[in-house]
Amino acid sequence: MLKVRYLIFGLFAGILLLNFNLVSAKELVREAKVILVKGDVNIQKAGKTDWVKAKEGMILTDGDAAKTAKSAVIEIAFDRDKKNIVRLDENSTAILRGKMLKQVELPRGKIRFVVKSLKRDSSFEIKTPTVVAGARGSGGDVIAGDKEDTVKAFEDELFVQSFDEQGNLIQEISLKE
Repeated sequence: MLKVRYLIFGLFAGILLLNFNLVSAKELVREAKVILVKGDVNIQKAGKTDWVKAKEGMILTDGDAAKTAKSAVIEIAFDRDKKNIVRLDENSTAILRGKMLKQVELPRGKIRFVVKSLKRDSSFEIKTPTVVAGARGSGGDVIAGDKEDTVKAFEDELFVQSFDEQGNLIQEISLKE
């Protein structure tokens, strides 16, 4: 009888531990949600070659790309409370990066972001071909131009790193609103 109790207890503990591990593993992968689409906006899912029309409510993950046409915009929320949002303006392309979606790659175009809710000692980055702009509870614009990139802080403070064509760090500054 005692062996049966230990067996039942062991099975119960194992099931609880397995469920905890599954929940923890799921939390390690973050999703973003499309909250606004205006105009001609397309999404390319990671690993795919085709582009599909963006729709409000679409879920985006690591490696997914968004592309806007003339007079088009898309807004993407990175949290349920919509405190961390990026807005990709017209004629722009952006790619979400990382399991925790803490980086957006901006090969060309303009992105506006507001980051209000990050875990302690965490940051959110917008990366262009020559600049990385990071936020820790702030907002700004990043423009990836043909000849130069531009970063503007409109709320609090951003950190900005600039790189040469070989990827070597040139300068790191703090940018205030």
